[in-house]
Amino acid sequence: KADNPEMTATLVSRGKNQKIKNVIFHGNRYELSPRRGDGMVHVGGKDSGDCEVKECFFAYGRMGTLLKLDSPAKGIKVFDCIMFGGGGDCRGNGAAQGEPISYWGDTMTCSAQQTHIKNNLMIDPSDVGIAIFCAPDSLIEENVVAGVSREPLGGFNMVDRAAPYKVPNAGETYSYDGLVLRNNIVDARGAKVHIAFPMGRQIWGFGEKNMILRGATVENNLITGKAMGYGFVVFQVDNFKVINNKSTAVHSGVGDGTGNLTPPKAAAFYAVKDTYTNCTLQKEFVVSDGYFVRLLRNGKVERKPTTKFCKYEYPRPEAEAVVETAFVEMLGRNPSSAELEKSIAYLNSPEKPSGDDFRRSIMNGPEFKKKFPQFKGEDELHEFRYYRWIEALDAIQNAYLKKTGVLPTAKQTYAEIWNYFTGKPLNIAKNK
Repeated sequence: KADNPEMTATLVSRGKNQKIKNVIFHGNRYELSPRRGDGMVHVGGKDSGDCEVKECFFAYGRMGTLLKLDSPAKGIKVFDCIMFGGGGDCRGNGAAQGEPISYWGDTMTCSAQQTHIKNNLMIDPSDVGIAIFCAPDSLIEENVVAGVSREPLGGFNMVDRAAPYKVPNAGETYSYDGLVLRNNIVDARGAKVHIAFPMGRQIWGFGEKNMILRGATVENNLITGKAMGYGFVVFQVDNFKVINNKSTAVHSGVGDGTGNLTPPKAAAFYAVKDTYTNCTLQKEFVVSDGYFVRLLRNGKVERKPTTKFCKYEYPRPEAEAVVETAFVEMLGRNPSSAELEKSIAYLNSPEKPSGDDFRRSIMNGPEFKKKFPQFKGEDELHEFRYYRWIEALDAIQNAYLKKTGVLPTAKQTYAEIWNYFTGKPLNIAKNK
């Protein structure tokens, strides 16, 4: 657990064939306050490779990402980890007292090539679940990214470049060649996921109009949840294959755009007309000539410190998602119809409270105080959520170990969380 306000990393691993297993990394952000920096744990970099991070737990980081996998390392493996809470989001969810908005964070970033990232559960990144910086010949599979109380701007991002992977004699083209994302889940269960699978730089709105990203395969992934913004979006890419993906999500809202130009409303599959070449896209894609620069809905806030969080209306499905998930997480039950309507009216009141504000209002109520008397009030929200999730994860893992002899997968763990919170029996199944 970090105990130094000036600490810039909890662990840096730059060697070869190093293994990090069964370690808890806790950034202690609500006692030490946030700090700008690259990441809580660094693996890879120069003269590094063939390292492994397995069965670790990361929580409440103070910097840009919980786990950073650095180029030019090769062959890093990240298996079976759980990551909880990266930064504060654009509405202020997850923020420490007095924290400026710029301290949002990813759960993982990866620029190392030939990386294998499998079976990791990532809860509440406030920037991106896995931000990919080219990372050619890597495999990212069977992971879960979920917005429960914080709004991930992206789920699995393919919008960034890394200098080592610039394609020679091809202008501003960068290689994602051989990168495969398959069988992952992005769930906007309790907080908006702005873009689940953005593919192309302009989606993020940084103005690099000539950049082309080349070569990734995105297949058999699922997006779900009531609070989803955009799903799979293709813009300024070459030789991408995006096939057999599925959305069961409710898509709502619209991106900020730039100036007076506004993007189309959120939907599951968009390909921006005349911006992609040599691509194989599944039939669900809508080819649009609309404006797709900056699909994020975060008040056009760039990475400059500000003390003003975003205050914009919650679309009905998103508001329902915030309320229903907060009730389950905080009280172990679903809201009544009257409670749901009253809570949605509160979220869309003139002050536009955040989901954290709503959770704090629950903590101040008699039902919460009766169920969790050890927590004295709204100032302990983040401590309560950590306690609640650690208790649930521990119970679920122990139950699976006892019955099956192995730990549950990321998908099994995430599904069982909601059974545990509501007091339902665990639906323990053997790993496939």
